[in-house]
Amino acid sequence: RLNDAPEQGQLMAEPIVHKLSHKDLYCSFWAVSEDEISGDFNFYSKPEAQQLGMPIIIADFVAKKL
Repeated sequence: RLNDAPEQGQLMAEPIVHKLSHKDLYCSFWAVSEDEISGDFNFYSKPEAQQLGMPIIIADFVAKKL
């Protein structure tokens, strides 16, 4: 969860609402450069990412927008 938008980030789509039985999730997807991200992360190509298990909202975004 981000507290603020990334300084050099580009919003990739309008926020998407994902309705769960008990909660509505408001999801935003940002494009940022690798040097703007701190931490120990793994990076994947689109085909590699599609082989991973991921929540439906993320899988749909990857399939339709990337």
